[in-house]
Amino acid sequence: MVAPQRARGSDARPESPLPTRRALRERRAAAAGQGGQPDARPVPQPDPTPSPRPGPSPSQQPGPAETTRSHPAPEGDSGRRGRLGPLRRRARPRRAGSRVTIRPFRRGDEAGLARVCLRTAADGADATDRHAHPGLPAAVWALPYARFEPDLCLVVDDGTPEGRVSGYVLGTSDTVSFEDWCERAWWPAQRRAYPMADMVEPADREAAALVHSPRRTPARITDRYPAHLHVDLLPHVRGGGWGRRLLEGFMGAAAQADASAVHLGVSETNTRAIGFYARLGFALVERTDGALVLGRPL
Repeated sequence: MVAPQRARGSDARPESPLPTRRALRERRAAAAGQGGQPDARPVPQPDPTPSPRPGPSPSQQPGPAETTRSHPAPEGDSGRRGRLGPLRRRARPRRAGSRVTIRPFRRGDEAGLARVCLRTAADGADATDRHAHPGLPAAVWALPYARFEPDLCLVVDDGTPEGRVSGYVLGTSDTVSFEDWCERAWWPAQRRAYPMADMVEPADREAAALVHSPRRTPARITDRYPAHLHVDLLPHVRGGGWGRRLLEGFMGAAAQADASAVHLGVSETNTRAIGFYARLGFALVERTDGALVLGRPL
């Protein structure tokens, strides 16, 4: 529950003023002279971040409409783990009772990643109505990265029960190794979960095609820009600098993992995102299939 705002103005002042520095010194001196301890009133602590509401387990799909389909567990190894230390950013609360935070991905965040992915899959807008299989976008564009290279996954945690994970950046420092791992350990289970024969909606068919016939990133891109990323934010945490901080955190971590440069893909109709990446130093690498590939050195 959101805590009420404190009143501002003269009526919000306490009835008795705080002690002056001189009064505090005299109080401490008197206590020390009597063999006691100086006055040590406990410092008021902020309210703890509310716990999330009970919801689906990490293997279940999130979103406005609950679904019974679960993400199948990938086969084989589980990717790269434990190479980098945690990255954390704190900021002033966006609203009373909540503290927006950028923190590392942790187990249990999968449902939040999937919800954000679905609600931003239409060029940054909510794609819930476009997908009969709401878990499919995350199976393509979010969850494999969190499994393969969780050290590079950062989330925006808004600290509220209605949705702790409200944004993320995720990706890989080595696109070639990631695509090899997906073919070996991720796509087989997703192909069984999302057969093309079950895909009716155009958005589902488009995403499922990437599961059954994934596109390899051309060497002309991976040779120059070996890392790649995805970043998405829900509307209520946009405009506060969180996207920039996510990108900066990812790029710093990818550089520590020995990546020399990073690329990303964006729809050519998503003009807002294109402008955002340009301000962060991304430049056009090439155009392909109605999308732009942007890149920058690390």
